[in-house]
Amino acid sequence: MLEDVLRKFKKISSEQVKRIYLKNGADLEFFGVKLGDTKKFVKKYKNNSELGYQLLHSNVQEAIILSQFILNSTKLTTQVLLTV
Repeated sequence: MLEDVLRKFKKISSEQVKRIYLKNGADLEFFGVKLGDTKKFVKKYKNNSELGYQLLHSNVQEAIILSQFILNSTKLTTQVLLTV
C-alpha cells in the first residue's frame, strides 16, 4: 500500500513545487506534491494506522505529512516518534 501512495505522489508531482522545496532547503526526499493535493489522500486512508506508520517512517516529505493527518495521535507513543 505504501508503494501505491508513493506512486500516486510521483504521478501528481510538479517540477515547479520541486524547485520551491529545493529553494527553501528541503532536507528530505520529496516528489513535489502540493500540500492541498496531499490532503486529498486523507479521506481515502483516514483510519489506516498501519499505512500511517509506514508513511511516517518512509523518509519522504509528502508521505510524512500525510501520516500526520491519518494517524490517531492518541495512539502514538514516544518510542515511535523517537524512531522517526
